Amino acid sequence: MNQNITIIEYFRTAIVCTIAYCIPILFFFRTQTLADSWILYIGNIAFIIVLSIATYLIHKRLHDQTKMGKMIAVGMKLTIFSSLFAIPVITALYYTFGYNKIVNNHDASTMHSILYILFLSKIVVNILIGFIVVILVAIIYNQIPKNIKGEEIT
Repeated sequence: MNQNITIIEYFRTAIVCTIAYCIPILFFFRTQTLADSWILYIGNIAFIIVLSIATYLIHKRLHDQTKMGKMIAVGMKLTIFSSLFAIPVITALYYTFGYNKIVNNHDASTMHSILYILFLSKIVVNILIGFIVVILVAIIYNQIPKNIKGEEIT
């Protein structure tokens, strides 16, 4: 019953996490003044929710007494892949929807600082919080009682 996770599954899950993160960024760029920065936090929360659900479902599908190290490694790979996928998507959203608004309404220093803030939010915040959530999901999953085959006892 021990199945390995294919690279396609990592990419598919990472794309879903990226979409969950980038939808609020799209709404942020659709606002008129770009002052509603709280919308960016919704993207971080959506990313964490999708990542934790995906990590849990992958661990549940493995059906074995998965070791903590393997569980954490799977979650970290998902976090890193989704961060790598999100960088070009964030850049495309920035130049498609936000660039003209920023040029028309703000000075040059604001123009590039918003893009850097988005990158830092994705790379630093989501990766750090993602690692914490992955560890918590692994701990919670290992606390669920299982039989010898690794199936949950209900």
